[in-house]
Amino acid sequence: MNRNEINYDKLDPSLSIAYDEYYENGREGLYGHLLNNGEADSDAYVTVEEGAEESAKLARVVVFFKCASDANFDDLQDTGIEINAGGHEIRTAIVPLDDLPRLTDHPQVEYVTAAEKLHLLMDAASKKVHLPEFRVRDGKNLTGKGVIIGIIDTGIDANHPAFKGRILRIWDQTIKNGKGVPEGNFGVEYSGNDLVKSKDENGHGTHVAGIAASAGKKYGGIAPEASLVVVKTTQLDAHIDAAIKYIARIAKDAPAVVNISLGKHTDAHDGTDFLSQAIDKCVRKGFIICCAAGNEAQEDIHAQAEVIQGKTTKITCAHLYNKNGSYARLTFNGWYSHADEIEVAVQTENGETTGYQSVISGGKHNKKYVLKDESVAYISTPAPRLNGDHNFRVYLTPPQDADEPFTWTLMLRGRKVAGKGARVDVWCYQDGSFTSHASPSITIGSPGCATSAITVAAYTTKTEWKDASGQSRSIKDLKLDTLAPFSSRGPRRDGKPKPDLTAPGAVIVSCCSQDSRPPRDKVIDSNYVVRGGTSMAAPFAAGVIALLLSEDPQLDPAGVLAKLNYDTAEHDANAWGRGLITFPAK
Repeated sequence: MNRNEINYDKLDPSLSIAYDEYYENGREGLYGHLLNNGEADSDAYVTVEEGAEESAKLARVVVFFKCASDANFDDLQDTGIEINAGGHEIRTAIVPLDDLPRLTDHPQVEYVTAAEKLHLLMDAASKKVHLPEFRVRDGKNLTGKGVIIGIIDTGIDANHPAFKGRILRIWDQTIKNGKGVPEGNFGVEYSGNDLVKSKDENGHGTHVAGIAASAGKKYGGIAPEASLVVVKTTQLDAHIDAAIKYIARIAKDAPAVVNISLGKHTDAHDGTDFLSQAIDKCVRKGFIICCAAGNEAQEDIHAQAEVIQGKTTKITCAHLYNKNGSYARLTFNGWYSHADEIEVAVQTENGETTGYQSVISGGKHNKKYVLKDESVAYISTPAPRLNGDHNFRVYLTPPQDADEPFTWTLMLRGRKVAGKGARVDVWCYQDGSFTSHASPSITIGSPGCATSAITVAAYTTKTEWKDASGQSRSIKDLKLDTLAPFSSRGPRRDGKPKPDLTAPGAVIVSCCSQDSRPPRDKVIDSNYVVRGGTSMAAPFAAGVIALLLSEDPQLDPAGVLAKLNYDTAEHDANAWGRGLITFPAK
């Protein structure tokens, strides 16, 4: 056997070792790659036996590989490489090991891995809440059939086999110059064979949909026979409102649960923002909305401080570079009681300070401050509105020559304080992190603060997985069988409880959009990928609710919550809500 040159940079570690052992020892060198810890690991290596019939066949390996979405492999037609139909950036093939260098040398191939036998991580999550027992209780087989699951997210891969024949509609809000739908004259609605025209380049929505409703044999979702209505959203809150109404119209009288694994912190965190109010109006018997709690408990995006009459409280915040290596405008969103009045100012780390700005009633209530170090601050201090409380906003741009991180100090002076002290809650967004007064509480934003939404925190069922190359991966910051540390905390700013419950959401394997580019270490195979977050916990709960609705189509949110059992041992309600869902009661 002559050893061909091969581009090892494009091979995963397992496949590169297998190739070397095949070169050194022939087919026999591959035998060890068929086993893992004494168990059959995969059928990736084909025709490695030396029997009379098999010896005439080439030793081959089943691979999947990452490439450009429009890659053309016509130049490989006359080789022994068989590239399977389907797929975009991630494709599959069966390759003679002698021809493997041809594949790695192809300019449009980015990375090649051997196929691996996978373990059912979604099954592990389901067992944690005892769903298998619930599905078949009393002789029933609950699958979500007859229920619609609405997904408002980044779209869905309609080509994914896990959703075959069950996607009723896709409204792609992101397409320009579309005629739209009655709920919004923008975007394009697809059905039937046209569903595949909408793409999920991010992959988040496909993963979410898979958790709720995948019919895949490897990683089945919670409600594998539920129908799907999907909105690929622009992520504007007004468009999400339109998406909810759209799903409600398509569902008509059929029971439905809508999943929203999106959130923001520009609101009052008390359920009075317009999107939360819209949710409260849409929710009814047989139409339930699930929201992710958020992943900001460790991000120091919320500060809580006490301001005393005539004195100044200082809150410091680090302004960090964004992904492009530059500063985005940092924003403070502050709220306090209508009974108090506070003056607001900002100081830069260079000592430059704006003037204190009082509440401005009527007319223009924001001012621009250009400081000597060329930093810019906009401060808005309107009179109470919406929920009757005071809200101030501060928008900050550091000097052009600022080093990262740049420190801002928010200065709050009590002008009129009704009691001993005025409580002020401030949220920062656009690459900021509070370095004083930070609190993980009240880090659930809109729409998770909607009163009628079922808001879901994340629980850790897995901390390890094996990627497509066979390499073991893990997240060290996660602790098995406990609340995920990133899961946002309640209560709401008005003290009302959120989240409502906790569901598995950390290290979940679900469907991968072929139009997305997930990190290589998160890829399980061409159809599945690992993700984690309350984004994953919410559709888990939505799938459970679909099962409940298949039994009782008239359930409202209170009825849903009453139907579930919870593991409540030593749980902080502001973090866990009612606790980890275990199984619906009879």
